[in-house]
Amino acid sequence: MAAVPPPGSALSGLTILLVEDDQDVRDAVEALLVLEGAEVVACAGAAAALDVLGGGAPLDLLITDVVLGEPLSGFDVAAAAMAYRSALPILLITGYAGTATRDLPRPVPVLLKPFRYVELLDAINAVLRRQPASIAAAA
Repeated sequence: MAAVPPPGSALSGLTILLVEDDQDVRDAVEALLVLEGAEVVACAGAAAALDVLGGGAPLDLLITDVVLGEPLSGFDVAAAAMAYRSALPILLITGYAGTATRDLPRPVPVLLKPFRYVELLDAINAVLRRQPASIAAAA
């Protein structure tokens, strides 16, 4: 049985695509997002995330790890998101200090791991305030 978020949760009604190859981190972040009222589509890698981005389901936010342990990185996922859904808000997360948003069409905020719950929520809120939400894939 799914936990019911308290009324007025910070992320109520949002659909977030979460891309993280570390299962423990993915599970922890997903649990926090769900606790705040978000619906989460969690992917363990870039290929699955690209399938979601290319589909027609509305998304409000992409959160992706930078290093995904496969040929494609979080930068590739972010670039695809910008191509498929140009206005989709994006937040990069990484455990590697000094990671830059290389060769992306627009600047993307980076949250360094390990982060606290409140830091994640603050970063998400900052990203969402800058851009419109509920971006569906271009037909």
